[in-house]
Amino acid sequence: TLFRSLRRQDSDEEDEGKDNENGDKEVKSLEKVTEKVESRKERDQRQKAEAYRKRHEAGLTDEYKKDMERLAEVRRRREALSAQKEQVTEESVEAERARVEKFKLLEKEVKKSSKSKEIPKLDKITIKKMKPQVMKDALKERGLEIQGNNKALTARLLEYEGSR
Repeated sequence: TLFRSLRRQDSDEEDEGKDNENGDKEVKSLEKVTEKVESRKERDQRQKAEAYRKRHEAGLTDEYKKDMERLAEVRRRREALSAQKEQVTEESVEAERARVEKFKLLEKEVKKSSKSKEIPKLDKITIKKMKPQVMKDALKERGLEIQGNNKALTARLLEYEGSR
């Protein structure tokens, strides 16, 4: 009986296809017709799947509970790793601060020792007789800039020595 009704629908659709304005045949496929007809077994499976999906969304299934346990475990691990990473970064920051402090102390000691060396004071005539390379060395000793031509170097060194 199902086959006969399908055949009848098929022949009706062919007749409708002939009446189409463009002359194209519009025939529904057999699959579309059979999609509407659902067996009891298929309907039960679909209903069970829908019921399971609803229970799963509500958090009532074992699978959902296992998923949530795994998710909680992953979160705990991530938190532990981030705490460990934070601790390591704090330790490295502290070590860096200690290193910087130590460097500053060494720098102060070097400045004190360099001051204790007492760089000899140069007079105007000696500075003007100096060659540029020697003048640059003298400027380096005094912690001044060494860029420029002979006139600029002379002026810089004279200014420094005049202020001493």
